[in-house]
Amino acid sequence: MAAVLVDREPDPPPAAAGTGVERRGPATPAAQAGLHRSAQSRMIAGVNAMLRDARTRSAMVCTLLAVTLVFAAAAMLRPASMLAQSGAASNAQASVRPDATQNAAAPQEPSGHDEARPSQEPARPRDHRVTGKVLDRDGKAVERAEIAFGGPKTGKVFSDARGEFAFTGPTGDYTATVKAGSRRQEFAVQIDNNQLKPSTLVIEPEGLL
Repeated sequence: MAAVLVDREPDPPPAAAGTGVERRGPATPAAQAGLHRSAQSRMIAGVNAMLRDARTRSAMVCTLLAVTLVFAAAAMLRPASMLAQSGAASNAQASVRPDATQNAAAPQEPSGHDEARPSQEPARPRDHRVTGKVLDRDGKAVERAEIAFGGPKTGKVFSDARGEFAFTGPTGDYTATVKAGSRRQEFAVQIDNNQLKPSTLVIEPEGLL
């Protein structure tokens, strides 16, 4: 009877001793899908980690830039403020008068020896215009009589045809000397409250002087 030859796959070579490698059959579709999902998950996790690292580096770079800008601005503002202060000090020194600087540098005397100095000149007394009259004993007006005032203010005036005269001076006591021809007589008068007191000067007749 004739022999029938059947082809078959050759037997796999025996595994090397101690390698622990076992020959497995082809992976099933379910196993392949699991491997694919696992690879995708690892890839997504890696991408997320890279993104987190990138955001962290960006935040650190922004923080460093902000700090650098702050220090640069402070360094720029400091010289400007120093220049402004030095300019103000120079203007203040220039505005000080030399004599004031010398007075401030000069030693001051003790307060017990200081003399009171008036801050300004005393105001001059105000002048007042007053009027008067020169009469004789009979009540007649003495014309062209000379009246010389002596006191806070000196001056000469003359009487008119009615014996009247006017004088301007500050308040105070005066001596009025009346001369009419050969007659000469002194009167004590006063300027007070814009009036001459007494305002009527009566002189004696020529024969009685």
